[in-house]
Amino acid sequence: MEGMNGTKPLVRLETRELVEERMVSYGPPVVNHDRTAMLWRAYISAKYGIEVPLDAEDVCWLNVQQKISREMHGANHDGPVDVKGYAENVELVREERRRRS
Repeated sequence: MEGMNGTKPLVRLETRELVEERMVSYGPPVVNHDRTAMLWRAYISAKYGIEVPLDAEDVCWLNVQQKISREMHGANHDGPVDVKGYAENVELVREERRRRS
């Protein structure tokens, strides 16, 4: 969908820019989110004594759920941008997994 003047919507441009910025700051999504999954697994295991199989894709989807929760409290411009960013990261994670297999 394009804006009235033929340009792409701001959210789409912001999302692409955000994902690219985050890749520079934090590394590839598969590496960053796998690292987060490892930390979450360790935390859950230590606190609750259970093993939970989380991976990079799970981290993305759980972050989307957190954004939805925040949106339920009140609309925020960052919400849709971040949700699209995490969805883009899911695709990047899947592409990297396919490439590695």
